[in-house]
Parts: sequence; structure tokens; C-alpha cells
Amino acid sequence: MSPTKMYKRSLKCTVILEINTVTCPGLLLKKLSNIYFSVCMLGQYRKTACVPPEFPLHFHQKMVFEKVRIFNTQLG
Repeated sequence: MSPTKMYKRSLKCTVILEINTVTCPGLLLKKLSNIYFSVCMLGQYRKTACVPPEFPLHFHQKMVFEKVRIFNTQLG
């Protein structure tokens, strides 16, 4: 019998999310404190810097989410 060989393969997924301006016509925000935008993607959590609670909200931020999966493959 021939020995089986194990190979490693990987899959990399990258998501780049750009948040520039958020509007919501007709909604009024309480001016108690600054607010932020939070996102959970690929098991990772990111949030923007705080901005004043006045529409339109100007974030101008880029979030990068990256996930690498490694698979063991057996040939033979």
C-alpha cells in the first residue's frame, strides 16, 4: 500500500466595508451623547469613531474583516 499524503489548502475571505454617510429622513436623535456604528461580520466586531447625533452622520471610515480557513485534504 502506498502512504496517503495530507495537503493543506486554505480559503481566505476579505470584506472591505466603507461607511461614509448615514441618513434617515424623519428620525430625530436625542442629543444626550455621541453615537457610533457597529458591525459584526465573520465572527469579528468593529465599530466606528463617535460622531455627534445629527443627521446626516458622517463616518468616512473603512472596516476590513478577514477570515482564513485551513482545510486538510487527503489524496491517494
